[in-house]
Amino acid sequence: MTVPPIFATVCVGRTRQTSRAETLTTVTSGWDNLGERVRTSRAVLGYSITQLSAVSGLSTSTLDSIENGRKTSYDPTTLAALERALGWRTGSVDRILKGLEAQPVEDQDLAAIIAAWPALSAGARRMLRILAVEGARAEP
Repeated sequence: MTVPPIFATVCVGRTRQTSRAETLTTVTSGWDNLGERVRTSRAVLGYSITQLSAVSGLSTSTLDSIENGRKTSYDPTTLAALERALGWRTGSVDRILKGLEAQPVEDQDLAAIIAAWPALSAGARRMLRILAVEGARAEP
């Protein structure tokens, strides 16, 4: 019989031994917490999962997987797209996984564009993208 590896966990200045099962439970609950936060933020923004998919560029199946805690790792670009679409600062997913709160984007103009995105026509989205790209080129 193989004994599961032991992991050291730092707890308020002291080290405590935890089993692999305890560590995996902690990881899983962090991802479950992320799923709950994503569902809540999506509801606050008034997005359906399809609308969040359109805003983020992520598939509905990926979003469903995140919301339901089906996996415990995702590509960093996937998580970055999720953060942008929900109006969270970069690194907010990591904060949530650690039991902290997401940090909102401080740029109110960007937040307004993200909020309006699902209601825009394909043509309006294209024009907004062109304007943003051209505006960025004009900036020193």
